[in-house]
Amino acid sequence: SDVLARKSNAIIMVGQKDILQSAIDSMHAAAIGSVVVVNEMSGKPVGIVSQTEILGAIHDLGSAALSQCVNFIMRRTSLHCAVTDDVKATVARMVQNRVRHMVVLNASEQMVGLISMGDLVAARLNSYQLETDVLRDMARASSFVSATH
Repeated sequence: SDVLARKSNAIIMVGQKDILQSAIDSMHAAAIGSVVVVNEMSGKPVGIVSQTEILGAIHDLGSAALSQCVNFIMRRTSLHCAVTDDVKATVARMVQNRVRHMVVLNASEQMVGLISMGDLVAARLNSYQLETDVLRDMARASSFVSATH
């Protein structure tokens, strides 16, 4: 949840029947690397289109890929994490499954965000920095107490 708090609340989504060009336009406008593909009827996530899928589609189909439905290009995934999941465990799952983006669900299994590997690495670095700062402050306090006695 700390990771999501640092991000915008907006989840950029496209429908399964939207064309790839629409997904690219949405990604470019929001300056992001992926969009969540949702079922138009239920609103539930059914996949992700990222730069990797776009490059693969253009490689395979050329410019014709831009007019294809994202349903045929997206990475179908049931891989997701919960708001309460540990950052370290989530990173491990992403590495194991070779994905760079993961949908975040709340306790009601509603989509509340999309996180990237970069988001999680930044969270880990912030955590390490906080630990370093606390240890440094403790060492300084200990030195100060020793020096005054």
